[in-house]
Amino acid sequence: MKLALASLALLALASLSSAQGGIRNSAHDFANKNWNQKPGEICGVCHIPHVEGRINTRTGNGLLWGRSLSTQTNYTLYSSPTLVGTIVQPQGSTKLCLGCHDGSVALEEHANFSGTGTNFISGGKKVPGLPSSGAGTDFSDTHPVSINYVAGTSTNLRVTTSPFGSGTIADALENGNVECRTCHDVHDKDVGTGAKDLLRIRN
Repeated sequence: MKLALASLALLALASLSSAQGGIRNSAHDFANKNWNQKPGEICGVCHIPHVEGRINTRTGNGLLWGRSLSTQTNYTLYSSPTLVGTIVQPQGSTKLCLGCHDGSVALEEHANFSGTGTNFISGGKKVPGLPSSGAGTDFSDTHPVSINYVAGTSTNLRVTTSPFGSGTIADALENGNVECRTCHDVHDKDVGTGAKDLLRIRN
């Protein structure tokens, strides 16, 4: 029993070390930001290791998410006459990303923060097409997200076993859908690809 617990602890530490190794000095390394409620911490900006610190406005999924969710609900979705697949309102990890990237939630609203935040993401760090400041909901001028991936329906939609970043397309999909994390590795583990903006592959 003790050996099993020790093994699990070592696996957890290895996983944490791997995540920090990629995210350190990346666009998502917030350890030294003045708005960080846990100065010096990288993981604590987005995650809570224990559920008792989570408040009602935060999601209770398996990611131990510790940030407030976006307050926006009715986004204007992308559309195109050549679009393949069905787009729905942002869901899954995309909804988590929008907690920062649609400009509706202050950056310091994580962990046990209970005040009114004043630092919001702006400019080029927001979803492309949204206004450079303030909250935005119009996705009609950017690429589709929260859309099902229908492999083989065009030359651009390769089979899901095709290589993609450090894994395959299937690895990057979320319940068969393209979400933010499909193209962007939030922990920047695909650091050898030569890509930027946390992209899994070079654009």
